[in-house]
Amino acid sequence: MLDYDVNKMYEWPLPARAFILVFVFSLVVYLGYFFDLSSYNYQIRNSIEQESDLKQQLMLLINKQATMKNEIIQLPKLKNTLALWQQKIISKTGLPGLLDQILKYGEDNQIKIKTLDPGNEVKDGMYYKNSVKIDMTGTYDEIANYISQIANMPEMIIIDKYTLSKEIVDLSANSKPLNSDDILSADLTIDIYRK
Repeated sequence: MLDYDVNKMYEWPLPARAFILVFVFSLVVYLGYFFDLSSYNYQIRNSIEQESDLKQQLMLLINKQATMKNEIIQLPKLKNTLALWQQKIISKTGLPGLLDQILKYGEDNQIKIKTLDPGNEVKDGMYYKNSVKIDMTGTYDEIANYISQIANMPEMIIIDKYTLSKEIVDLSANSKPLNSDDILSADLTIDIYRK
């Protein structure tokens, strides 16, 4: 094995000197990179992450802006719809007249109304809600027509609950199939909104 003296490196063969020179140069470059440029790599990674976050925020803002533009375009339509809806809401003085109209629809349809209970008034947002319970009897066609007339009234009335059952007069009649002339019992709950 060759014994090279570090103090007499100038006497070494050219490939050995080149190898040492390349090794020292590489070591200096690596250490320079590690100590000087690694902090820049950290900043670059942070900048890339920040860029992706900013892009996401920008996309959210662009989507929000587009949504707001659509909502602004629809605002006149919503104002008209709200105005029409508010016209359908009755005042407190109009409630008795509306209940009379509901009773008149029952008479017109040959419905026998057993009870009509307006219930208590409940505040629902900025409006008041009256839950009216109606217990009635009639044929299927009469009851269906009556409920349809109530649902199509111009006032703000919502059909809440509805049950329909066969009224049993004779216990032996329970096994017969239902026909359109049979008397049925119905329980109806409607919600009337007022100002």
